[in-house]
Amino acid sequence: MSSVAFGNGAMGLALEMFEYRTWAVYVVAMVVLEAWLIGIRGGYDWPRSLLISFLANGITAFMCPAIIAVGLHGFNINPNPLLYVTKLLFFFGIGSAYMESIAWSLAKPTEVLAVPDNRFAQFYQKSIVLRSFAAHMIGIPLALVILLSPSHPYQGLTRIVEAHRSREMRQVIMSLEEEIREKGQVPSISSIEDLVDKYAPTSIKNEADLWAIGYIPDYTRFDTGEQRRKPWEWNPNASGKTTATDETGNRKLGAIWLSRTQTDGYFRGYILDRDSGQVKS
Repeated sequence: MSSVAFGNGAMGLALEMFEYRTWAVYVVAMVVLEAWLIGIRGGYDWPRSLLISFLANGITAFMCPAIIAVGLHGFNINPNPLLYVTKLLFFFGIGSAYMESIAWSLAKPTEVLAVPDNRFAQFYQKSIVLRSFAAHMIGIPLALVILLSPSHPYQGLTRIVEAHRSREMRQVIMSLEEEIREKGQVPSISSIEDLVDKYAPTSIKNEADLWAIGYIPDYTRFDTGEQRRKPWEWNPNASGKTTATDETGNRKLGAIWLSRTQTDGYFRGYILDRDSGQVKS
């Protein structure tokens, strides 16, 4: 995708996190807003203002993500979606504001504006950097209104967190499988939280929100964390079930589901083959 398609530093990650049609509205709104607050208020006409805004945002699409994106991708098991997008807009806004002010400074205004009576207004009119910072900070609430307009706006974040939790859940199930093979019996487990607490990987064992592994993320507009809408289930009938010990293979116990979750009307999860002691997904 071209740099112009990304819009600017914040817009690049916004495209990754939000639905593309919502993102497109956001891009157009920000290009026009910056053209007005930076260009028109500084003596540029509309055609030149829109062109510079368009190009300046394209330039920052390459530079800002390379500098800041890695830090903003460091999600934990239970991120705060609303805080994340606010930070994304703020930090990228600061970087974009400075970089874009350089692009604006390379073009000369098309008209001489009347000098305001207020001293601050005079400084604002002369300072491209100040106008750029003002435009990007004013753009934050506008961006939130647009990007959070769908009922479930955090599509990219949801996919990333779900993949993270799925990896950790797989580690939990692998640890459970080892114990089943060793003891020939499903241990006593009361709930999915109990399962996660007992068999979570050492790397995340001490995390405060360890329980969040047991839920599929399903974020709405103003969520500040996991709201437990889509839980994994633990089959209470599985606890205590034994696996086959007859090496001749004559004993057939069949399979039983251990843990599952429902997404879009379909179940997915883990099944124990009691004859082999193997857990399958």
